[in-house]
Amino acid sequence: MSIHLVVSKINNRLDSIENAICTIDEIDENGNIIMYLFDEFSALWQEFKITAKRKQLRTLKQISAYNVSKCITSENEIQKLELPHCLYKSVSMFLDTYSGD
Repeated sequence: MSIHLVVSKINNRLDSIENAICTIDEIDENGNIIMYLFDEFSALWQEFKITAKRKQLRTLKQISAYNVSKCITSENEIQKLELPHCLYKSVSMFLDTYSGD
């Protein structure tokens, strides 16, 4: 997926958020994105830094691990799947994780 399409999809999704301002701070040569989301809800003002790293899929193992990781929400679910142990690390690498300060 091209970086222009990625940014377009991000903009479309962020337009639906009310009372928020989002700015894309940086897109590096690899397509990694850093953006800031400022949210004002009542008397509370919040700032979030959002980072997204592009991951290139080169092998069948990586493509499979990526697709499995999009169907689960946590590392606990990896254990419930009947996957070979050699795939656990690959699947967990592609899990979407969220963090905040």
